[in-house]
Amino acid sequence: MKTKLVLWGSDAEDAKVLLALQLRAEDNMVDVYAFHGEYANNDIHRRLLYEWREGKEMAFPETGYTRHETALTVAEGLLPEGIKAERGDLVQRAQTEWHFVVLSSKLSAAYEEELRTIKERINQLTSFDQGLWEELKGFWNKVQEQMREHNLGRDHGDLLREETNKGFAKLKELRSALDAVFKDKAQSIFEKFTAIMDGFDVRLRDGASLSLLFDELKDIQKEFRSAKLTRDLRTKMWERIDGTFKKVKEKRFGEGASSHSPLERIQRRYEGLLGAIKRMDNSIKKDEDELNFQLKKINSYGTNQLESQLREAKVKMIKERIRSKKEKLSDMHVTKAQLEGQIEKEKAKEEALAAKKEEAAKRKEAAAKKAAEAKKAKDEAAAKAKEVAEAKEKTAPSLEAAAPVVEAAKAAAPAEDTPVVEKPTVDEPAIEEAPVEEPTVEEPTVVEMPAEDVKEETPEIIDEAAAKLEATGVVEAEVKAADEATPEVLDEAAIKEDTVNAADEEQ
Repeated sequence: MKTKLVLWGSDAEDAKVLLALQLRAEDNMVDVYAFHGEYANNDIHRRLLYEWREGKEMAFPETGYTRHETALTVAEGLLPEGIKAERGDLVQRAQTEWHFVVLSSKLSAAYEEELRTIKERINQLTSFDQGLWEELKGFWNKVQEQMREHNLGRDHGDLLREETNKGFAKLKELRSALDAVFKDKAQSIFEKFTAIMDGFDVRLRDGASLSLLFDELKDIQKEFRSAKLTRDLRTKMWERIDGTFKKVKEKRFGEGASSHSPLERIQRRYEGLLGAIKRMDNSIKKDEDELNFQLKKINSYGTNQLESQLREAKVKMIKERIRSKKEKLSDMHVTKAQLEGQIEKEKAKEEALAAKKEEAAKRKEAAAKKAAEAKKAKDEAAAKAKEVAEAKEKTAPSLEAAAPVVEAAKAAAPAEDTPVVEKPTVDEPAIEEAPVEEPTVEEPTVVEMPAEDVKEETPEIIDEAAAKLEATGVVEAEVKAADEATPEVLDEAAIKEDTVNAADEEQ
């Protein structure tokens, strides 16, 4: 327990005061240092808190503070008249605990006197005495019992342990043979745990179940705690077990913290808080059980006055501890309700976000479907255009082959006897812009007329030939225009060409 306390307070004029309290357990007194004015600053507060309170050497300023001595009692307060602490509960708790510290110091002094008597008898020995060994062992068992019940402070317990060890060391010198046996036994126990850990490491490398390995390692640790080993061997084996624990945890839970959503972080905090609440409940129950035990022991048979006073002080200390823990537990429940509200909010946010993502996914799917349909239509149009181009390439040689025949027919007719022939009126269709698709153009039928037959024909036949020639020229012009015409226009030109061919056949 701490025997020094640092906190803020105020004086009778409500001015800020820095307070430092120190217990003198040997004479049951408390020194109260009150720093006023400019000396009540954060710099001195930090030095008192982190140096003076922790037992480090600190030089107080020559002026700027007052020192008061107060007797430690259960009824009266520790602070001088006119001085008030901001945290009165801390002063009250310190007063209760320090009263227990004083009684613990008195019990420690009684044990020290008893141990001094035993050590004087040990120093007079010339050979090992089993009776004195057992007496010292019984004394240490008694001290350990008080230490387990926390009736002795850590400093007092360490001092008694050290002096008792000196007595045991003197007896061990006389019992070197037994000491050698103990070391051999400790070494064998250490080798046993070494073999266990070697096998454990092999199974860990081979990929055994991490959950089972973790539980097994906890059992090994539990067994190791009760093993009788020398300090060096115990430290060495403990470090190995602790390192193996860390390896299993890393493989089981991963290295470091990964990124989590706000909901997951709050849920982890909430789960941790539930565990803390459970531990606090158990701690309060344990204190209440201890309180009931101490109340029964106060008036039990064989308890001397000093032990009775010590237990009464401990009862007060336990009650104060229970009160403080219940306050913390109440705060934990408030935090629990706040976290539950935050969890509900985060769940609503995540649900809304999930709905938005689902809607966006649907829109993306619809857009992808439209794009696929547009691509399909584009591919079909490109295929049709390719077919039209191939048909055009096949038709072009036939048109080129018909051109010389027409020219020969024109040259065969005499120029002076050729009457004027009116061109047949052909209505030119309106050409509209059409898609890229090009139609298949049929090859026109051209009538071959030898030159000698033409010379012997009558003027009527010549007129018919000229008309056919002119008609063929019109058809040729229409075919040329059809390369850029729509399929409907080309169909009309083909019909007209068929009409001309039919007229030739009738003649």
